[in-house]
Amino acid sequence: MIKKVVLVLIAWGFFVSGVCFAAGLASNWGEVIIDNLEPGKEYRLNSFLNTAFTITNNFDEAVTLEISPLIPVGKELKPGYAPILDVSWVGIAPEIVIPAHEQQIVPVTIILPTGPEMYGKKFQFWIWTRTAGQAVGVGLKSRILFSTVKRDAR
Repeated sequence: MIKKVVLVLIAWGFFVSGVCFAAGLASNWGEVIIDNLEPGKEYRLNSFLNTAFTITNNFDEAVTLEISPLIPVGKELKPGYAPILDVSWVGIAPEIVIPAHEQQIVPVTIILPTGPEMYGKKFQFWIWTRTAGQAVGVGLKSRILFSTVKRDAR
């Protein structure tokens, strides 16, 4: 009897996982590395990188997405990188709606503070995109890694 229950649960697990993989979200930014940013400047990443942050809705219906910068912790940090000190460094639309099977470009801006402590550093943050208002949420994280110039160029 227990073996039958286990087999039914395993079969159900394969069915449910197949359904989950058939729909979802996708992004063209899995991990982005940017070098030599200058403190005190604003960078509009979609134009600065010559590639726009694009989210694709693979669901059969429109989805509302919440998007926010997220400070990484612990093992999420790539060796040699520190978390950004404040999410206010990142400008991004907090919510968008994408129709079924369409994609949308999301503007992303990094605004670096000034100060001598900002030079020669490596920072990391996540762009966390997730569905809102659904019974089962789906989300993805895009890792952004950037470094600042070593010294004041002035």
